[in-house]
Parts: sequence; C-alpha cells; structure tokens
Amino acid sequence: MQTFDFFAPRADFWVAAEGRAKSLRSISSSARASAFTGHPNSISPVGRAHQPDTAPYRFARTILLLLAVGAAMLLPACGANPTGSGATTPIDNGTDNGDATPAPPSNENNNTDAQTEPATTYTLTISVTGQGTTTPPPGTVVRSAEERIALTAAPANGWQFVGWSGDVSDTCSAISILMDQDQSVTATFQPLEAGGLPRFYLPWAPGETRTIGQANNGPHTHQGRFAWDIAMSIGTPLLAVGSGRIIRAEDQYPDNPAGFPDDPETPSNAVWIDHGDGLQAVYAHLTPGGAKVVAGQLVAAGQVIGLSGNSGYSSGPHLHYEVLDVAGQSTPTGFIEVVGNNGVAEEGDVLSSQNELDTDSVEYFVDSSLPADAFAINGIELFEPTPPAFYYTTDVEYTVSGRVSGGDEYVCLSLVDPDTGATVCCQENLTQTDVNGDFDITFTIPGSLTGHFAMGVISGSGGVSGMAPVRVLVVPPSSDNRSPVAAIAEPNGYTIDFGESGVLNGTPSSDPDGDALTYQWSQSSGPPATIADPTAPTTSFTLNFGEGITRVAFQLVVFDGEDYSLPALVEYEMDDTFAVSAVGLSQAECAGLEECQAVDTRSIALGVGEMQFWLDLVNVSPGDTSSVEVLDASGVTVLTGERVHEEPAGSIFLRFSWTFTDQPGTPGSWAAVYRRNGVVETTVDFTAF
Repeated sequence: MQTFDFFAPRADFWVAAEGRAKSLRSISSSARASAFTGHPNSISPVGRAHQPDTAPYRFARTILLLLAVGAAMLLPACGANPTGSGATTPIDNGTDNGDATPAPPSNENNNTDAQTEPATTYTLTISVTGQGTTTPPPGTVVRSAEERIALTAAPANGWQFVGWSGDVSDTCSAISILMDQDQSVTATFQPLEAGGLPRFYLPWAPGETRTIGQANNGPHTHQGRFAWDIAMSIGTPLLAVGSGRIIRAEDQYPDNPAGFPDDPETPSNAVWIDHGDGLQAVYAHLTPGGAKVVAGQLVAAGQVIGLSGNSGYSSGPHLHYEVLDVAGQSTPTGFIEVVGNNGVAEEGDVLSSQNELDTDSVEYFVDSSLPADAFAINGIELFEPTPPAFYYTTDVEYTVSGRVSGGDEYVCLSLVDPDTGATVCCQENLTQTDVNGDFDITFTIPGSLTGHFAMGVISGSGGVSGMAPVRVLVVPPSSDNRSPVAAIAEPNGYTIDFGESGVLNGTPSSDPDGDALTYQWSQSSGPPATIADPTAPTTSFTLNFGEGITRVAFQLVVFDGEDYSLPALVEYEMDDTFAVSAVGLSQAECAGLEECQAVDTRSIALGVGEMQFWLDLVNVSPGDTSSVEVLDASGVTVLTGERVHEEPAGSIFLRFSWTFTDQPGTPGSWAAVYRRNGVVETTVDFTAF
C-alpha cells in the first residue's frame, strides 16, 4: 500500500465558520408603504461617485476623516461579563444550541422526604431604556422550563446598544437565556456620543462574513470619499442598513463583461435610501433587474433591497456602499459591527454582519428634512421647521422660510427636470423678501409633476437664478388604502441540506381592504437557492451548494396595487454543511476543478502516468477531515491518506495525486472511496487497463 501527496491548488471564498442557525422564524408586519414608482432618468451619478472630488473637497474631507478616526470610541467586547442564573455564553446570530442543562434544584432544608414539584413554565420580562427594539419585543414571554430564548437588540438610528442588565449582564446584542427561573432583563440604548459618527448595520446577510476591499479615501476610486467596496458574487442579496424610504432605484444597465469599462462615466444600477437625519445611502453596481424595491417604498432594517452585480465603472462584481448628505456629498459614517475606530471599517477588515430583519425599525423612521444650509450655495439660510429633504407629495401645501443674503429682492422654490435641464416650477411661488431679506414661500407641487427633480431655493433682483443642488422625489397623494400584510405558513421541517427542495407558502398573507395581492419572494441569506416562481403565492426552492453558510432565509413582500407590505421572513437551519459538490478521477495533471472536470476519463492507464482523485468541497471548517482510499480489482488498497483541514473555506478544490512508473495493480474495475469526517461520502468506480 502506498500513500499519496496532497495538493490544494485553489482555495476560494475563505469564510469564517458560523454557529448553528436558529430554527424557523417567521415575521410579518403591516406598516404602510407608498407604492409609487418614479420615472427613471438617464442621469446616474453613481457612475461618477467613484471619481475624485475637487482638490478642496479632497483636502477638507481627508482632514475630516482624520479627525473622525482620532475621535474613535472604544466599545466593550461582545459577550463580556455574563452574570445571573439565566446567562449563557452569547451565541452568534441569536442561535440556540440547546446543549446546556440547568443545575438540579437544591433542598435547602436538607429534607430528603420533601417532594417539591418543579415549575413547568417560567416568565421572562423584557424592557427597553432609550430608543431601540428587541426580539422578542418588550413585554413578558412565557416558556417551558429548561427552554432557551434567543434575545437580540437593535438600536434606532442615531442610537447605540450599550448592553443587557437585570438577571443577565452582557454587552453582546445577541444572547441566549436559559429559562430555569422567572427572570427580567433590560436592553439599554444611548445616543451616539457627541462628535461620534452615525452608525448603520453592514449591508449583507446576518452571520455572513466578508472582507472590506477599498475603504475610505481609497487609492483607486475613493479619493476624498467615505465609501466601501465589498467583493460579492453577482446576485448576492443586499440588505438595507437601517429603516428608511426608497428615494430612487435603477436597474436597467448591463453588467460589465470584465475589467473597468472604457468610460468612467458608465452608469451604474443602484438603490438610494433616505435613512433619516438627512443621510441617504447608495448601494451601487447592482445587477440588471436587481432592484427589489421601488421609489417611495418604506423598508425595514435587514430588508432585501437588491442583488449585487458588476454594472457601472467597476472592475469586478462587488457592492459600492456610501452615505451621502442631502446635497449628494460623501459623508463619514460607521458600522454597528465595528468595535472602536468610531465604527469606521478599514481596508482588509473581516466583518460578520448582525443585520437581522427588524420590521419594528420602521416605527422609528422619520423622513429627512432639509438642513438650514441646504441652499447655502445660493446664499440662502433656511429657518426651522424646514420642508422635506427628499420626499414630496403633489397637491400638499409646504412652507419654506429663510433669509437671502446680498440684497436680492425675489426668491422662489425651483424644480428642474434632470433629463432636460428645464425649470418646471418657479414663477408659481415667486416671493418678494422684506427689508431684512427674510421670506416665506408657500408652495404646492401640481399633480402633473411627479417623478424625480432637482430642487433649490434661488434668488435675484428683477429675476432669479441659482443652482438646484437637492434631488427630490415627487409622488401622488396617498389614498385611504390600508397596507397589506405579508405572512408565511410554517413549513413541515425546520432544516434543509444542499440539493434539497422546500416549499414557500405565502397564502396566509392578507389585505385589510380585500384587494388582490401580488407576491415577491427573495432570498435574504444562505447558499444560493433557486426559487421556482418568485411571483407565486406558493412556490418551491432548491438549495444549491454554497459558501460557508449554516442557514438560509427567504423574505416575502406583497403588493395590493397601491402599497407594499413590510417583509415576512422564513428561516431554516442547515444540519450538515460540510459537503462535496463534485468528485472524480483523472489521468492528467490538473490544477483546478474546471481543468479536472474537462479531462476526467474515469479510465486509468496503469503502465505510466499520474492518477488523481479530485474533489470540490464546500463549507469546510477547521478540524474537518478528508480521506481517500483506492482499491484495485482484487480489493487491495493501493492508495490511502487523510487530510485535516486547518482553515475555514467556503469552497476548496483538492486533489490526491499518485505518480507511478510501474504497473501498480491489475487491470479491471477499481474503486475510489472518499470519506468526510470518517463517514463514507461517495464512491467512484473507474476502469484500469
């Protein structure tokens, strides 16, 4: 018997192994969301968003970044200092492992004859201090004795999670509590510290780990910009980093074949979301048809808003994520998952998302208003309260007040068609200032003007001129329609494995007005899955081989012809995620999976050459083992060996190579047996001659 040499010529998509995911979870909500779809326009600033800003902007924003990093705040480590009888070590993604066993009750009176009947249920009381949400929500929860409850906490925009207190003390936002007695916990949130950056969740699926590519002020296309590039294969679900309103969505442009396109102005598919406080996030380079939302729609934190791609000025599939101010200027922000450095992620950081779907987050969202200096470029100072920053409704009366400098006598609110550059609104609200230059403009946008416009307050003497630097969405007035409610029927099983199929049943969804519903299914996390019909009330899905993931989840949004629902969620865990997606033998030297597959003969010439047993493995974790045994026609083992994997990997190609110059065995039928973790996974029969 001989041994073989082990080679691992390619190991792609290195992914940190995650813990076991929660069992099925379903969420539904009925918060109202407008369904108006704005007219798309040909101007696509996302293609230009990667270009260097002017030198003054670069200098000023570089200094601002240095100041932000210098003011970095340090957060306590997640999972620190657990106490209380119900506390357990926090687990990733709110996962239940169900392995711990409570200590047996003690008999304090040392009375061996006492027969105390143990309690069958216990009550957990959950409360909140500050602004944020918990899952389960605040209130009381009754569970069976020895059951575990997964708790998660999510801050509102402008707030941060501090920790749990009461019977459990922990700084991790996701914890597990063992119900061995009645308990009470409080989730505490506090405003971001003065000078601290606004923080949002990472824009990909919870529990999945990715590496930050180009970061703030990056050397390639981020000079002077606060933006991040994250490599993602085409079709990866993108999640809203917080609750908000869709103010623009485009997905009509093609993906690039390879490398940067010739024109840096190549337009990109993207989704823009108003996340409140005058901050709009742009999610760019979506794949064609990849937008899962429409302009005007309300979305929850963790909702699927699109699919990643390679459109626009992009060298390869990735997500460009950036937060802009009202005027579209890049502005510094951080991530909730980044500890220290004011939440700012740096190039090379490996981060795991905590961005769980949170439909309650919509309750805290408030549409942004214009800041006082929104039109400072036109010499205008606005007075409080100011009108909306991004979202307007026709036939609604708005008021804008302020002061104009320079002695100009007239002001107006102007709307400009971004496609033609034509001014479509100004004379209707032309207003004369007083002796101090103060003004009050009352305006109503007529019903004939809907879609996207550039807006500005401009001034002049005898006439008006100036810039329209703010991009707004104008929609028709809402009706008395009540929003539909998405709901998913509980499936028969809570687990699924690679290659298996499951059923998605959205028939429990409803509309309070009795309107007919249309359906939109989206995958939100996990290995790639094929949904048979994403628009059917009930459909099926098949789970494909994936990358280092231990759970898979789907979201459902329904539409009643006017309003979109908030999503419902169904989630499965995957029991056995270390798997083999392809296996074979080859006589020829092969360095990669595709090469091996192309020359696989399943027939070995014994006289001379090299025999290769190759495998494509997915979701390998440290400590997993791969072994191979090759038997000749007489049943004699001629090749054997084992490999213990030291690194996690989403996908890895292995080949077990044996070079021989003399005939190593007898012709006839041979067999190659592969074992993973000691269990026979597959047997490949081949012919030797």
